[in-house]
Amino acid sequence: SVYETLKSNPPFCRYLVRLVSNSEYLTEILIRDPGLFDVFASRTVFDRAPSKEELRAQLDLLRSAYEAAAGPYRFRDEQVLRVGMRELFAGAGIVEIGQELTRVAEVLLEYAIDQAQAEVVQRYGPASGPFAILALGKFGGKEMGYGSDLDLTFVYGSEATIESGMAPSEYYAAVASRVIQCLKGHTRYGTLYDIDARLRPDGKKGVLAVSGRRFSEYYLGEAQAWERLALIKARAVAGDLEFGKEVETEARDIAFSLPLTPETLAGIGEIRRKIVHGASPKDLKKAEGGLTDIEFIVRLLQLRHAGQWPDLKRGDVLGALDALGRHQLLPEAHSRGLHDAYVLLRRVENRIRMKHGRSESMLPDTPEELDDLSRRLEMPDVAERVRQARQAVRAAYDDASCLIRWP
Repeated sequence: SVYETLKSNPPFCRYLVRLVSNSEYLTEILIRDPGLFDVFASRTVFDRAPSKEELRAQLDLLRSAYEAAAGPYRFRDEQVLRVGMRELFAGAGIVEIGQELTRVAEVLLEYAIDQAQAEVVQRYGPASGPFAILALGKFGGKEMGYGSDLDLTFVYGSEATIESGMAPSEYYAAVASRVIQCLKGHTRYGTLYDIDARLRPDGKKGVLAVSGRRFSEYYLGEAQAWERLALIKARAVAGDLEFGKEVETEARDIAFSLPLTPETLAGIGEIRRKIVHGASPKDLKKAEGGLTDIEFIVRLLQLRHAGQWPDLKRGDVLGALDALGRHQLLPEAHSRGLHDAYVLLRRVENRIRMKHGRSESMLPDTPEELDDLSRRLEMPDVAERVRQARQAVRAAYDDASCLIRWP
């Protein structure tokens, strides 16, 4: 049937050649599951992104199949393949890609928390009180790429009680642990996502799930400045969303109440210098003028001006940049330069990650590999384009009128 499709559908052949030349990762998905050829051959898959309701229905359908355990993995593979096809063949940009991959992750996280709560109730009995999961990082900012992990924080209501008498911290830590195992655990079908829960209060030394009260106490009284900055992207994504939204609002308020004292700025500046010092010049994210520098610029300007302009209180970088430009809080040249640099660096990073499905941010080492990347991006001399983008970021970073009181 595959050969018949190739024979009768010349455009499909062109799509297949382009897919194979761009991504071993996506090609392997197709090889593992030839049934996806039907999806791949359908031109309608390029037309629009499915809604979350449609994604949930698709996951439910796959979980009702004969081999139900394979459903979530088949769902993830099919949706990532679809997103990759929309990038390659329909010109989907980084904002669309990020939002679509984020929606897929949200649906799978909903599935994981349902599974986890059912298992914990069966083992330890029911609990009263809300429990929610907050997303941070690119997941929180709806900026996911191929191979992105999920930065998660688990929070429960301070008034929670457990019918069995078990401590709420232990009970909800069990729920959180099972969520992580459901998503990260190795199975015969692979894994769904890598999970990073280190941004929780007290880091990896702290308990896996914290009460809402402890969450606020930690970030207001004990967290370092960079930890509070990370809360700018906090977003409720699963569990009791009403409670989650309350914690999300609290997290944003804590982030935007960070005082930009000389000591705070000096501390953030030192973190930035350590990141740059330890990075390879080929690192699109951490090297000087890279994606991390853009985030530092945007976040500090958000903190500086959010009191006057509440629409700056948002987690996505491009949305925040647009708001800064709209309110003329950045010189126009810097606003345009940072926007274009972010789009270009993320586009290059996405295409690097698409090739192997791993969370990589390094430009290739050899001229041959750079030429291959340029060809796949249809971007002549990608290394020079990256150099120019970084130059624009460094100019914005060093401009005193752009970075107020930066040490």
